[in-house]
Amino acid sequence: MNRRYSLKKNEDIKGVLNHQHKRFCHGIGVFVKPNPSVADFRIAFSVPKKYGNAAKRNHLKRRLREVVRTFNIKSKQDIFVMVRPDYKPQTFEDLTRTLHTCFTQLKLIGENDDQS
Repeated sequence: MNRRYSLKKNEDIKGVLNHQHKRFCHGIGVFVKPNPSVADFRIAFSVPKKYGNAAKRNHLKRRLREVVRTFNIKSKQDIFVMVRPDYKPQTFEDLTRTLHTCFTQLKLIGENDDQS
């Protein structure tokens, strides 16, 4: 995923968290805030220490980035994805299905969009 899609600043992430547009699906929370000042979407991921050691957390974040990369996300949105400590996807398809459900409910991707 390209660096221009990263949401890095703490105040930007807090702004997304304080916005009222959010969904929780099977242990993953997705928070969204429209941002007309950016050309593309920006996204940040959070996996808590209780999820596992650093290798497990980084592995999940890499998988999340890969899933998001396959989606055709509408632009001009700030997105924050938060994983609960008890969420353990069995397969990559489970993770893809869960994120697709959340993103579709938030209308970040179309209902008919395929995941490729």
